Amino acid sequence: MKKWFENDYFIRLWLSSILFTIIGGGMFVLAGEIEDSIWINILNSMGSVLIVSGVYNVVYEYILKSKLISLIIQKVKLKNSINKSGIIDVMFRSDDVPYKELIKETTSTIVVVHAYGSTWTRNYIEIIKEVGLQKKLNITVALLSVNSKFCDSIDIHYKKSVGNMVDSIKRTTKYWENMGEKLKENSVVKVYYFEGNPVHSLYKFDDKIVVVSNKISNTLSLNLPSFICEQNKETKQGLYQIYEEEIEELISNGELVYSNQEKKNEREKGL
Repeated sequence: MKKWFENDYFIRLWLSSILFTIIGGGMFVLAGEIEDSIWINILNSMGSVLIVSGVYNVVYEYILKSKLISLIIQKVKLKNSINKSGIIDVMFRSDDVPYKELIKETTSTIVVVHAYGSTWTRNYIEIIKEVGLQKKLNITVALLSVNSKFCDSIDIHYKKSVGNMVDSIKRTTKYWENMGEKLKENSVVKVYYFEGNPVHSLYKFDDKIVVVSNKISNTLSLNLPSFICEQNKETKQGLYQIYEEEIEELISNGELVYSNQEKKNEREKGL
């Protein structure tokens, strides 16, 4: 019983606060019974200090401090969850993603997974080409197959003419093919078509992956929540691993429609 009492911090806090308040109140009563003004002031002052201290202890320790501790614990748990997930940045708009910096920092691998991505490709293909000329990169692009049943559905969803999606995919494919021909002596460029559901766009830059959500509604907008996650080499768990597996599955099950190394490989086989 004694051990339980000594270890129960909040019970001791309440008892000490009540004791301070009672003693402080007693001093006020005692000050009312004497006539010496000096002692009256001393007792009143001491009584006020004790009562205020008792109330303050409860308010600070029990209410403010306990809530502060709970908040800290909550934030620590959140931080641990974020660290475990591998998320290093979150953006509320897709155009806030620092693609240029990520592309320029890439040293070996770029993977782009799009439904069609013609706008994104036009915006960043020149930067990718510059980096591909300076470094030996493996650039892999996965686009929705022109034979996918989703193509017509996406056109209807966004109130476009049927066939618009297929034209966009073909146009985007041509962008990558043209770039690949310019990089064939330095970097590998491959384009795949996949049959999956284009629920989000993925961009892999070495050990970082950018995930951009697509809107469920048919409103075209840049307000697409996005985040960047990085590889956790110690635990090999987290969002990076999840999306890397998805990328690998799409490519392994996809159809290779272009490689800037095909003719080179054929020449090597001939030799």
